[in-house]
Amino acid sequence: NPRVDAEHPTQPGGHAVTGALERWRPVPGWSMYEVSDQGRVRSLHWRKPRIRKIVTTGRYPMIMLKQDGRLWNVEVHSLVARAFHGERPEGMEVAHENGVAYDVRAANLSYKTKQQNDADKVRHGTIPRELMLPQTKLSDLQVREIRERVRSGAQQSHLALQFSVSKQHISDIVRGKKRQSA
Repeated sequence: NPRVDAEHPTQPGGHAVTGALERWRPVPGWSMYEVSDQGRVRSLHWRKPRIRKIVTTGRYPMIMLKQDGRLWNVEVHSLVARAFHGERPEGMEVAHENGVAYDVRAANLSYKTKQQNDADKVRHGTIPRELMLPQTKLSDLQVREIRERVRSGAQQSHLALQFSVSKQHISDIVRGKKRQSA
C-alpha cells in the first residue's frame, strides 16, 4: 500500500504517491540530482538522498539546483520529461496532458509541437489570452480548411478557438481580407 505525501502538490488534490510505486531516475545534465515519476526531486549531495523543496508560487513548479557553485531555478516538468521521456526534440515543448501545470508526474507529460500544445490548451480551457489574438500564423492549408468549414456550416467562434486566433481573424479570412491567394 503506497504512502501518500500530503505536502507535495504535484498530483490533482495536492498528493503524490510515494514508496514502492515511485520510480527514480538521474536527471540528464544534473549529476547530483534524481527525479521521480511523481515529480519529486532529490539531492545526492548528502550520504542519504534528500527530497528537495519545490516552489509553487508561479505558473509552474520550480526548484533551485546547485551545479558548479551556481544556483539555477529550473522548471520541474522539464526535469521530469528529460528523465522519463528523453531529451526534448527540436521544435517541441513539454505539454501537460490534463492541462494542470502543477501536475508534473511523468505520466502527465509529453513532448508536443507548439501548435499541438496550444490546441490542448484550448481544449483544457487554459490558453493564455494573448494566444487568442490574430498574431498566430496559419498555413495556406489551414486558411483553405477554415474557408471550407465555414461554407459547410462551422461556427467561426469554434474555428477561432481551434486555430488559436481571434474571431475577427477568422472573419477576415472568410471575407477574403486575409490570405486572398489561399
